[in-house]
Amino acid sequence: MANATQEIAELIGGVRAGVEGSARAIESGVPEMGSGTATAAQASMALDDIQSSVREVNRQIQEIATDSDELKDASAEMVSTIATVEGIAEEATQSVQVISEVSEQNHSACARCLRRGGDIVHRLRSSGGRANRLSSYRQPLVGLE
Repeated sequence: MANATQEIAELIGGVRAGVEGSARAIESGVPEMGSGTATAAQASMALDDIQSSVREVNRQIQEIATDSDELKDASAEMVSTIATVEGIAEEATQSVQVISEVSEQNHSACARCLRRGGDIVHRLRSSGGRANRLSSYRQPLVGLE
């Protein structure tokens, strides 16, 4: 029996040593656990910041997309306006050409009138003012019609 008591005492001593070792391990792990909890809290805050930044970037991307659509629409309107102005400019150029041609024709007609008028004045001066020669000048002015 003494042997059994000795064995039980050794077993109890071993359990005690194991419990004391476990207590020491728990005590030494508590600060590490606190440090791990603080690190986890910091990681959580960092993830919140990242999530907030991602939302802000998404908002800015959406804003850029909207601005890009507005710019595209404005550019299309500008192209249309330029095409309209180009058409008006072409019409104006054609009108100026027509006016120039008519002006040249009027200039030529005026030059012919002046020549004919000069001829008439010269004939009148040459005739000495005789009325019988005036009847020959009743003919229509050729080229002024």
